[in-house]
Amino acid sequence: MPDSAYAGAMETPSSRLDRFQSLLLESHSASAVLADWILGADEAAHRLAARKLQSQECPATADQRARLAVTEPKALHHRRVCLVAAGRVLSVADNWYVPARLSSDMLARFIHGVTPFGAAIVELGPRRKTLSVERIAHLEELVEGERPPAWLLKVRALVIDRHDRPLCEVSETYSRNILL
Repeated sequence: MPDSAYAGAMETPSSRLDRFQSLLLESHSASAVLADWILGADEAAHRLAARKLQSQECPATADQRARLAVTEPKALHHRRVCLVAAGRVLSVADNWYVPARLSSDMLARFIHGVTPFGAAIVELGPRRKTLSVERIAHLEELVEGERPPAWLLKVRALVIDRHDRPLCEVSETYSRNILL
């Protein structure tokens, strides 16, 4: 779904964000949406990568444990990453996942490598169930030529496998770099 330069030039930042949000909410993988959205046909030159961020302890809430169908807090792990392409941060994501439901190869790819979670678990046939969407910035209020705020959109989703087993809950915050 590469964007043409012509189509991008005709869109306002607000309508571009609307289109991105629609694609994200319709998709089974945020990683795939970002790769197509930003990289398109130029994927060989620039790769989407997850960069692990240092984070404070971020234990799952009781509600998150219930959605992920785990009772023991230790059954969940937390990982915070930024997704980067062509040197630009596209999003920051907090991911609470159930390692027991993933293969050792999947865990190695996203814990020790730069593979985004969605790309690492693709063989499980993952689907997203949106929990909430929040527009942080109201781009329709931008004056022409004004730079958008740093953060635009926050999405929380539950990721389940093809057998409806919950794999993770994610909280994603998308940067203005998705508009470029």
